[in-house]
This record gives sequence, structure tokens and C-alpha cells, in this order.
Amino acid sequence: MTASELSYRAVVPSDFEQLKQLHELFFPVRYNDSFYTDSCNSIGINGEPLFTVMVTSTKDIPAGEPPALVGFVLAQFMDPSLCGEEDMFNSYFYSSPSTVLYILTIGVLEQHRGHGLGTNLLRMVHEHALSDPRCGCVSTGLDYSVSCDCCSDVRRLTCICPLLSAIHPHRFTCT
Repeated sequence: MTASELSYRAVVPSDFEQLKQLHELFFPVRYNDSFYTDSCNSIGINGEPLFTVMVTSTKDIPAGEPPALVGFVLAQFMDPSLCGEEDMFNSYFYSSPSTVLYILTIGVLEQHRGHGLGTNLLRMVHEHALSDPRCGCVSTGLDYSVSCDCCSDVRRLTCICPLLSAIHPHRFTCT
């Protein structure tokens, strides 16, 4: 896969079906259609703005056909108390951050993994987190085991630490 075959962009309403299909492929939870409608209109939880990035690919797509959605991230700024991570914040911060960039969902199709797409999505999340000086952490709601390159084991990824703390160590810490 070459860089010219990939594109990163915000979600648009026409992504509804592909976004829903990928969520159903990646996650055991079934969201109602209003989740996808809101996501495709950059509306997050409680009507707050949603940060979205879609990765599309033109590889193996016939000329004239739209690119395929191969990865995405949906995130929004939230009060830490809404993330269910109060204990983590109390343990790892002298005081809770006033805002957390919460990753609602993130995924890359298996056949497109290993090419840095997930890393690029996380870097974009990091850049967006830095856009709000109140943001003290990037948190996920992932209750699945994920492989973290900085760790020798597989564990729940709560604070995306290696990528974020290496770039901005005084604002992000590892759990």
C-alpha cells in the first residue's frame, strides 16, 4: 500500500453504511442508527462536537468508484467524571485534569494493519488533544485487550501513554 492510495479526512454523512459495517466488524456492541447518524455529522455524546478521522484507500478500487473506508477514530473532549476513569485520574494525577479527550471508537481493517494507519490516527488524536490546554489525558473506553508497543504484555489501554507522553511528557502519563 502506498501513501498515494491513502487519504485521511473527517467523516461525512455518506460514510454511514461503511462506518456502521466497520463498527459491527470490530466491536461486539451494536449501536443504534442514531449513533452513526450523529457520528457522520460530527455530533458526539450529549450533542458535543465529535472529532473524527477516516482513513480511506483507493487500492484495488475500480476507477470512478469511491475509496474504501479502512480505518477511523471517533473522539471527543469530555469531563473526566463522564469517562468512568475517576480512580485512574486520582491515582496518576495530583489533581484530575479538567478535560479528557475520550476515544469512543478506533479501528483499522486487519488487512491494512501494520502500515502505520493506527499510529497515524493516534497522532492525529494527540494533536487534537493538544489543541485544548485544559486537556490532561487521552483516554479510551476500550474494554478489550489491545497490544501496546511499549508494553511486553497485552493489557487494557487506558491512557495512550507511549505515543503521547514521549511527545508531551508533562501532559500525559502512562497507567
